[in-house]
Amino acid sequence: MAVEIKYQGSSETRNGKSWTNSITYTGPEAELKAFAASLRIGGTLEGLNGAISNIDISQGSGPFWNCVVKGTLNFDDDGNQSNPDNATGPNSQRLHGTMKSIPVENHPNYRTNWNHYLIGLGNASQTVPSWWNTKTTTWLDPQKTDEKNYRWVKSIGDIPRQGENVNGTTEYWRVCSVNNVQCVPRVAMSSYDWVVYTITETGKHTSKNRAGWVAAEALNSIVSKPSLGDFGLTSKLGGDWKVDDVEVHYDGQYWVASRTYTKSANANGWNQYFYGQVKP
Repeated sequence: MAVEIKYQGSSETRNGKSWTNSITYTGPEAELKAFAASLRIGGTLEGLNGAISNIDISQGSGPFWNCVVKGTLNFDDDGNQSNPDNATGPNSQRLHGTMKSIPVENHPNYRTNWNHYLIGLGNASQTVPSWWNTKTTTWLDPQKTDEKNYRWVKSIGDIPRQGENVNGTTEYWRVCSVNNVQCVPRVAMSSYDWVVYTITETGKHTSKNRAGWVAAEALNSIVSKPSLGDFGLTSKLGGDWKVDDVEVHYDGQYWVASRTYTKSANANGWNQYFYGQVKP
């Protein structure tokens, strides 16, 4: 008796990314094993859709043995067939957005009076200098008469308690105020949330060489957008992307390659001095 397809020996399973189908063959042990030995993972078989992904041999009833041959068709995110046998790049994307807490001093609109008290020495505490709303650091020029009479402090406890001798008079540091309104911190927080977007691209391949596309862009290098697009984020927010992670592993059937890009924090893009080819 020759090897033949078993009655009701076909099946199909579909999901969003793959279509798995199988054919069960039956026959005498020696002939069935010889048939199975002629097949190879990644190869093709008449009547089977996709590349052979699994070959399973088991004993049936009496002298007959069974061989289940499975084939798999892979699809990309747009529903197009993706063949790991000749794929040389990514065929799937995943977008991830998260919130990162960063110091309030890093905010692009930061002003020192957001989280500092302005204190003045003696009568200087009764006036508010024009730069109170514009300063972005705590540095004050001690050579300027106006500024040497003021200081920035983070808390009330940082105000000097000891008086200072000014022209024979003891003067004290106090929180500046105008019309009984004190120059207290305007923002009651030390950090704020910043959106971080990452895109991970993945591809399945039958060889390590084909999975090597992940290294085409070196880690930490800047690109205008990921290979498969950026979900419209660059045109909406500006900026660019940086390659932050690459990985290749074997899942028992394919070499799975993935590369992750991180969106720049603002429209200016990643710093070309740090990550690009621009020299200071």
